[in-house]
Amino acid sequence: MEFTKKNWNIVLISDKREVEFDWIKIILDGMVLDFPGEYEKSGILALIAEVWDKLFFQLRVDDKNISYIPYDDIDLTEEVLKIFWNIDVLVIKWSKNSIKIYENLEARYVLPYWEAKDVFFTTLGQHPEEVKTYKIKETWLENEVIFINIW
Repeated sequence: MEFTKKNWNIVLISDKREVEFDWIKIILDGMVLDFPGEYEKSGILALIAEVWDKLFFQLRVDDKNISYIPYDDIDLTEEVLKIFWNIDVLVIKWSKNSIKIYENLEARYVLPYWEAKDVFFTTLGQHPEEVKTYKIKETWLENEVIFINIW
């Protein structure tokens, strides 16, 4: 499983399957998912939940949980927190509020996107190398968070 960028969007590629994180929707192997529900295509499971007219995305790809939060103006209420479980990769739009969201969700990998994502890294004291693609490792150290900086 690897992450890259395509037309300003973050893309996850796994065994020729593709998930594109496109602002407030995802495109799963050509199928647009922009409505709440449970979906499955090409062996990828997707749960899309709606809270306060905003969509939140949880995917299961290659035994990894991928969470996608395309908003930066949310409050982490119990209703929002119950959507996400055991997050391996958190794809999140950067903003000041994103840091609070990240700190409460405890992801193993964090991939912020948007124009000011470097401020996210700097605020957290992180300086990951910019890469065009990033391949997720099968194993990682316990209690280690890996920050991904795709440009």
